[in-house]
Amino acid sequence: MNQKNDKIFNFQLSNEFAKKFIKENAVDEGFLQDWYQNSVLETDTPVWTDEHIAEMVGDFYLIPREVIDGRKN
Repeated sequence: MNQKNDKIFNFQLSNEFAKKFIKENAVDEGFLQDWYQNSVLETDTPVWTDEHIAEMVGDFYLIPREVIDGRKN
């Protein structure tokens, strides 16, 4: 392989690793509902409903900060 092909191969390998990492570490709809909706007081109206969370999870991968940098908050 020449240097250009090596760069393309390395990018593809890196891209596949990133995709796998994201998919393996992204939280799902149930996690967000449990975590977010249960973190507000019963007297508060949750800002995000089940429908909001379902739409967001359908559009984005969400990875907790602690997965990336060990940060809890």
